[in-house]
Amino acid sequence: MKLLRLCFWIYKSRNLQLIAPAYISPASPFPPPAPPQPPPPVPFEPIPLADFGGGVRSSAVAASNGSKVFAGTGDGGGTKKDWWEYDPIANTWTQKTDFGGSARVYAVASAAQNGKIYLGLGGFMAPLNTDWWEYDPAGDSWTKKTDFPGAGRNTAVAAPANGKVYVGTGYGGAMLKDWWEYDPAGDSWTQKTDLPGDERRGAVAASINDKIYLGTGSAPGEDLKDLWEYDPTTDSWTQKTDLPGDTRRYAVAAATSKLYIGLGSNGAQLTDFWEYDPGSNSWTQKTDFGGGARRLAVAAAIASKVFVGTGYSTTKLKDWWRQV
Repeated sequence: MKLLRLCFWIYKSRNLQLIAPAYISPASPFPPPAPPQPPPPVPFEPIPLADFGGGVRSSAVAASNGSKVFAGTGDGGGTKKDWWEYDPIANTWTQKTDFGGSARVYAVASAAQNGKIYLGLGGFMAPLNTDWWEYDPAGDSWTKKTDFPGAGRNTAVAAPANGKVYVGTGYGGAMLKDWWEYDPAGDSWTQKTDLPGDERRGAVAASINDKIYLGTGSAPGEDLKDLWEYDPTTDSWTQKTDLPGDTRRYAVAAATSKLYIGLGSNGAQLTDFWEYDPGSNSWTQKTDFGGGARRLAVAAAIASKVFVGTGYSTTKLKDWWRQV
């Protein structure tokens, strides 16, 4: 009997399954480690490109038709009327037909949505110019259009929106703040609502999504750093956040989906560059301009790229850069 009980105990013990109790970890007093973060974006470094084909130049104009940059006129050791095309793919300049009007400094130029470029106004001494010209890149030809009906002036601004070109501010015996719309289809001008800010010369303007952003410049007794948005559909102006950098005149501006403003002078010549985001009404400082401090330069944008060059530092300049 004892032997039988022993055999039964051995059999039962071999078929038992031992179950370990679950282990519950006590709560950690420390938060879990943060996931790894992507590296910060590397700032774009300006790239030197082929020098402007017309040689040293200040007080010139430039505009882009979306695939090429066109630049000319200005002071190049004498007043100029030459006209040049920059190809960003080939990084080359090609001389085109000279501007149809007289040689001049401090003019304005703007592309329009019809693919043409409009150039006019400017001059150094009275009488200042009021003539207005259309350049056709396809035909490499100039056509005189209806004169600007406002006062003759220099150091004004021009920018496109809604199929029109808008022109205003500048100096014409006094500083100005009037605002005009040019309709290429009708070859006609209409006066619009004045800029609410100070009268000024040497301001900048560029357009994003059919709104125009105008700012900086020189008002009577002071340089400026304000920024205004013009809506052509309502003929109204809205003040936006001031440029965080120094006040300035004779700066440059160009626009992609953002607005870029830089360079200029407020007694000292400047080299900083800034990006404005219309969606957030905020500014971000970018890498300083690669070519050094200057005023009276030109700038133009193609797609997401911004090109800047020429101008005056201690001498007239001819360098050309991709800044953004």
